[in-house]
Amino acid sequence: MFITDLSYLETISANESLLGGNSLLQITSYADAEGEDTYTLANANTDLKKVGNGQVTIGKGTGDALAIGADTAIADVSYDAQGFDKVISIKISGAGENYAFENLKVIAIDTPA
Repeated sequence: MFITDLSYLETISANESLLGGNSLLQITSYADAEGEDTYTLANANTDLKKVGNGQVTIGKGTGDALAIGADTAIADVSYDAQGFDKVISIKISGAGENYAFENLKVIAIDTPA
C-alpha cells in the first residue's frame, strides 16, 4: 500500500541553541495539526550577550508555536537553561476547537561566582 497524499497532516518543529562560556540556552518549538486544511508555525530564537567586561552573561530566547487543524492541533514550546544563576520565563498558551498556540519568552543571567 502506498500513501501518496499526506496533505491532511502537517508537523513542524524548530530548535535554537546557543552556548556561551559555561552557559547554554535552548528553545524548542513544536506544532502538529491534522485534518482537511492544516497550518503549522514553529519559531525559535536565542541571543547571548556578555556585559560587564565579559563577566556577566545574559541570554534571551523566544519561541512560538501555532497549529490549526480540523481534527487535532498541538503546540508546545520549551526551554533548557544550563549554567545560569537566574532564569525568568513567561509562557502564554491557548487552545480551541481547532487551534492551539504557545508563546515563550526567557531571560537568563549568569553572574561570576
